[in-house]
Amino acid sequence: MSFWLVPFGFFAGFAFNLITGIETFPWAGIAGNRIIGGLLGAGSGALGAIFVGGGVGLVVGGGDALPYRNRLDAGKYIVVVEGAESLNRETTRILRQVEPEYFQGYAAQ
Repeated sequence: MSFWLVPFGFFAGFAFNLITGIETFPWAGIAGNRIIGGLLGAGSGALGAIFVGGGVGLVVGGGDALPYRNRLDAGKYIVVVEGAESLNRETTRILRQVEPEYFQGYAAQ
């Protein structure tokens, strides 16, 4: 997502400064203010990419992944079985014999 939002943010910030003519930093001059506007727009695009693109989940962990990661860190196992209904029933029967701590199944739709 950042491949699109950062350049778009730069051009949007540059264009905004070009259209409005705002001189936020008088020491930078006209061209400098447009470039600074573009850089601020690129920064905003990067932040948008992080929040919208799921970067927050990578930083703080999120959704269903956190409980699974905690179990793996504790030395426990995750077993994933995909196949025909008969295979899933047989796997469920075998796994129930070892009395798992947690058991969850999903049906394909």
